[in-house]
Amino acid sequence: MRQKIIVNRVCRQVGPARPLMDHAIRQDLASAGADADQVTTAVLERLITADDLRAQIAGAWAEAERDVASQEGAELLAIAPGEEILEAVFQRFAGRRYDKRRDGPAIAKAMNPPQEIKDLLTAFMSA
Repeated sequence: MRQKIIVNRVCRQVGPARPLMDHAIRQDLASAGADADQVTTAVLERLITADDLRAQIAGAWAEAERDVASQEGAELLAIAPGEEILEAVFQRFAGRRYDKRRDGPAIAKAMNPPQEIKDLLTAFMSA
């Protein structure tokens, strides 16, 4: 489970430091009457280099490894991705894989929502 937590954490962080396209760039390009080459150039300038990507992954990996190694028991379960926990539970007790589309709604239907959610929904529906 520890390795899966590390991989999931690192993968969620991988990507360019800034978005490839945002509202301000779209506005600038549109205002300038940009053509396809100018749009391509604007996006390519924002791409991360292979070396930057390697450094980003190495740093995120080291940080995730340190954090996960320091967690045990309930603390470890608290930081584990929910789907990974459900996968392990279903394998152990149901002898099959967790199916998000089938099992997720069944679990939600069987649960009583916390009072905070009931209160929020009640307030939302009465507004």
